[in-house]
Amino acid sequence: MLYLYSPQALSSFRKFAVVCARLSTPRLHRREKGMFYKDPLQMKVTKSVVDRFAIPKPNPPATKCQVFLRDDAMRGFALRVTSGGIKTFILEKRIHGKVKRITLGRYPDLTAEQARRQAQKMLGEIATGLDPIAKAK
Repeated sequence: MLYLYSPQALSSFRKFAVVCARLSTPRLHRREKGMFYKDPLQMKVTKSVVDRFAIPKPNPPATKCQVFLRDDAMRGFALRVTSGGIKTFILEKRIHGKVKRITLGRYPDLTAEQARRQAQKMLGEIATGLDPIAKAK
């Protein structure tokens, strides 16, 4: 997946990328004349990746910040890391026309593989027309 940015959008992109100062600014590469692309924050979520993932530092310090590491193997599955150091597995999916974020569980109570299996099960329920959020209530 490639994201393309024009030179005009590049300055606003850099402002957006500085929101969490601890994460490095995405590397920008020249693709074509006047266009840039970046590698998104996306990789397979595994135990070693979760352990190594840095806790975001909010900018300014009084605010809260959260960063998502999206899984490239399973669409919608991600790891959410807050500025408080809490790592949570989530599933994002469009249900009845709205994007819903379902929390699967915290790390290390839930491993990456357990969370992936749970997300796969929920994706199957969503595909058959069930709403896991309404089911939980």
